[in-house]
Amino acid sequence: MPSLPHTIHGVIQEFSDDSAVIKLDNGETVKLPKHLTSESANAGSGVHLAIFSDADVALEHERLAKKVLAELLRGE
Repeated sequence: MPSLPHTIHGVIQEFSDDSAVIKLDNGETVKLPKHLTSESANAGSGVHLAIFSDADVALEHERLAKKVLAELLRGE
């Protein structure tokens, strides 16, 4: 499956008590805290991993806040 822009695709190989083992399309394997995975994810699920800078996160928070405010003002 093609990856989303600025992400890398992988497949969850397995879960342990507190971690998820993900095999990336480039053949590497990463182990991440289980709480970072979606509740709907299970072994065999495809996932997309991304890394955001603090500045990117701040911009996204601002964008979402503006969107929510606009929806509230429109009565949605």
